[in-house]
Amino acid sequence: MDKYYEKFMREKEERARHIKALRRKRRIRKAVDILILVIMFAALTIGIAHEGLMLGWLAAWVTAGLIAIGSIWLLIQ
Repeated sequence: MDKYYEKFMREKEERARHIKALRRKRRIRKAVDILILVIMFAALTIGIAHEGLMLGWLAAWVTAGLIAIGSIWLLIQ
């Protein structure tokens, strides 16, 4: 009986580790996606800056940075 229970517990722990790893992978993927969106947004604002709207460029960078930091912080929690 103990042998079967030990096997059951090992499999249960293995499943739990697998699920935890999948969740971590999903969180990392979301964080990377957010960073990609921020980089795309920053590239757009650089294009706007070349048009001569330097103040808008600075505000867009600050906004994008705050959104990225806040989003990643929430994902890590």
